[in-house]
Amino acid sequence: MTLHNPSSRVALVTGGAKGIGAEVCRSLCARGFKVWVADLDLPQAQSLATELRQDGGRAEAIALDVAQPDSVEAAFAHVDAHDQRCDVLVNSAGIAKVFPHTEQFRAEYAKAIPMARYGNTQEIAAAVMYLCSEEASYTTGVALPVDGGFLASGARGL
Repeated sequence: MTLHNPSSRVALVTGGAKGIGAEVCRSLCARGFKVWVADLDLPQAQSLATELRQDGGRAEAIALDVAQPDSVEAAFAHVDAHDQRCDVLVNSAGIAKVFPHTEQFRAEYAKAIPMARYGNTQEIAAAVMYLCSEEASYTTGVALPVDGGFLASGARGL
């Protein structure tokens, strides 16, 4: 049974212009989703949307500040006016406590993770793609940490 045809599905990715969000946008486009690259940095979002279209994907850029309710409302009104739907919302925008990424910090952090290495954007995007897939149709109410075991291990010393 086919629940969803990715080519008819629309996704909006906040923080979509860079990093994990950009990788999620690439993965969604590669699987046929129409993707809205939503970001505060509109020129960067436009650049990624252009790249995705050049690669055969369906993508548009939109300015979005997730901290401003009016911006969120306007973005979704725009998506609704163009696509009449938003099937998938990926919240990748945010602010994290940032530490200097020195070699010493990376080594200490890696020791705290059972897998003993940093993850990469493709690994995060793979988890998002699972949640957007038919295979996850019965998955609900679950937290899915994609952190190399960091939380499960009690953050081993950090």
